[in-house]
Amino acid sequence: MGAWSTAARSEMFSIASNSMAPALVIGDIFFAGRIRDPVPKLFRRGEIIIFRRSDTGSSDWVKRVIGLPGDRVQLREGRLHLNGQPVSREFIGSHEVDETRMPSVMQRYRETLPGEAEVIFDVLEQDDTQPFDNTPEYRVPERQLFVLGDNRDNSLDSRAMRSFGFVPMTRVLAQPRFIVWSRDLRRIGTRLD
Repeated sequence: MGAWSTAARSEMFSIASNSMAPALVIGDIFFAGRIRDPVPKLFRRGEIIIFRRSDTGSSDWVKRVIGLPGDRVQLREGRLHLNGQPVSREFIGSHEVDETRMPSVMQRYRETLPGEAEVIFDVLEQDDTQPFDNTPEYRVPERQLFVLGDNRDNSLDSRAMRSFGFVPMTRVLAQPRFIVWSRDLRRIGTRLD
């Protein structure tokens, strides 16, 4: 369950970009449990989090935790590597995206993050030659997180070290639980934790 508690204050959030597609898409409204205390040992790889980029009241962001303190994270030709090992990635098929700023058809992959309990989720890629598809290896500092959008070629995230970087655990606000409204009614009730 991570660092979250259902007894904590909860609220609704909405998505304004497709950077987390296919898990969350524009127009989705989701229920999220607020965090009580960001205890470092309770964060887990693969969970989706809501956070502030700065302590100056900037807007809330939604991304997936990929690297925990001490982890080494790198992308090589579009493939995610964690602690020197490639993360399992299986091609699922093509995926249509409804947004004018992106190609209408993307490639959909299923990634499996290693750990005590494997975490499986889908990601989207245009191809494996985009600007953030090859990165240096980043070591995650103490009390920080390395986050990625699931829509890998259309996400500003920790790969952009100069403009985005690591996310301090103290800036994590909540964890999405489930979708309560979507333009695609079949998505309503989809669990996100």
